[in-house]
Amino acid sequence: MAKKSILGEFMQSSAGKKLGFDNHIKNIHYTKIKRPQRNRELRRIDELAEDIREDGLENNLLVRKIENDRYEVELIGGERRYSAILRNIEYGDRTYEYIPCKVLTMSDIDARKRLILNNMENDPLTNAEKLEAVEELKEIYKAKKEAGENIPGRIQTIIASEMGLKKSQIANYEKILNHASEEVRESIRKEELPLDAAVTLVDLDEEEQRRFLNEHDTYSKKAVESYKEAKHAQEQPIEKQLYYDEYDEIQEIDIEDVDQRKDTEVDEILESEAWDSRTDTPPIETIEDIMTDIVNSMEKLETKLRGVEFRDEYAQFQKIQREIDTLMERLGLVYEEA
Repeated sequence: MAKKSILGEFMQSSAGKKLGFDNHIKNIHYTKIKRPQRNRELRRIDELAEDIREDGLENNLLVRKIENDRYEVELIGGERRYSAILRNIEYGDRTYEYIPCKVLTMSDIDARKRLILNNMENDPLTNAEKLEAVEELKEIYKAKKEAGENIPGRIQTIIASEMGLKKSQIANYEKILNHASEEVRESIRKEELPLDAAVTLVDLDEEEQRRFLNEHDTYSKKAVESYKEAKHAQEQPIEKQLYYDEYDEIQEIDIEDVDQRKDTEVDEILESEAWDSRTDTPPIETIEDIMTDIVNSMEKLETKLRGVEFRDEYAQFQKIQREIDTLMERLGLVYEEA
């Protein structure tokens, strides 16, 4: 089964119809077509130019209407074909001086998105170009959300679907975008650093990323993992020593201070109790309360006197005497021994 064109599916979708696409073909002079700002290298242009000279232009260009004094339309799809036609015109073949184009109405932001996806379809992207495509698509969807447009679903999932990649692949690109140093991104652009190695390398901070690139001639994933393991092994003794140093410092502080802190706390408690004994006012008792206490004490005294036995007479007397002293003290009376 032939693979469906992303661009073709878009044109036939309701979204494509809403954007004003129709099947009307318009021949537009090549000088009236504005090229988008080039964001990637166009490859195999001479080869495509030769194919067009021999077989003709199989697919029309996709353009959008713009308001511009110099240009009539802006190129959205078919940048390689347009470049190949210009190359043929440069060689003297003016067969496509007027280029058949499908014209639609589209916003700036949707035009950016369409150009990215169309470039992916017609010419496989390098890892660096995919990274830039993910970055730009994220910016596009962020701008759409800020403009109040409803985005159906997670942006990561949408981008994965549009680019024909797995969500895990998009997650890896996002990880690099969020954590890679400029040196790492430049190594990816130069195709020196494989993507899997880059994903592993960005676990390190930017300084360590630069150090790895400077200290190594090859940038394989295995080399990155070995570097990380060596770094971890080197850091472990340092981390342990820092822990022990901190622990010893805490222990030393505790040993020196514990006795002083204990004495201080005891002194504070004793001082507080002494102050309370000087300042606390005993509760005021009524005569009824005092009499009730006397009656209760007398009842206890009577009970104890009945239980006195000869052999324990002195001991029982001492106990009763202490209770009398307590009662007299409560009444505020002075007890004088005979």
